[in-house]
Amino acid sequence: MQLVIPQPINYLNLKKTTYAEYSTDGSVKGYRTAVTLNNSLTRQPQQTINVYTTQADEAEQVAKAYAVIPYEFRQYITNIFQTNNSANTFNTGKDMMAIRMNFLPKNGQIAMTGAHELGHSLSFNDANSDDYSHTQAWTDAVKADADAVSDYGSSNNDEGFAEFTQLVISSLSNPYDIQAIQTMYPHRWAAFETYFNSLNGDGALEKLYSPVSTPFN
Repeated sequence: MQLVIPQPINYLNLKKTTYAEYSTDGSVKGYRTAVTLNNSLTRQPQQTINVYTTQADEAEQVAKAYAVIPYEFRQYITNIFQTNNSANTFNTGKDMMAIRMNFLPKNGQIAMTGAHELGHSLSFNDANSDDYSHTQAWTDAVKADADAVSDYGSSNNDEGFAEFTQLVISSLSNPYDIQAIQTMYPHRWAAFETYFNSLNGDGALEKLYSPVSTPFN
């Protein structure tokens, strides 16, 4: 399955505003653009998000980068904040994402780093816990798989779940990459699929990629 940028992206309104980051930076002057992602090509639900940027023309770049990620992964984010900030970090809460950079990255970097952050957003939306990455199901899966997803992901289960989410999102257009993930991380995959489907319905994850047909399945 090819990931397609949903078209059109409609800008409902753009106005000057003042917003506060969830940090010690205080209030930031900028623009708020209400963006509706009409996913007619991907047949995904329509989503409206508020994109806060320091420059009015930067909203489109942020929105297009965000739109290439399937709705099921990004559905909980309602606000994206972009500020010119020397922290050079992306951060995510349950329903918001902050891009705190002293330059606006290219679309691909926003999308891939955003994919990691959306892993945190998914994890925070577990109906049975405060954070799925801290549950016994995910902890047991991590222990059962021999390899870490990345050095950063091995630092703790929060980052490990986010790194695994990024790996899955970046592999959806290549079924052989998905097969490799299933082979290398069978327990993480099983736990992730179960959790993802609990949020989106039976078979939801499999619908986002085309399984490889082999003599063994």
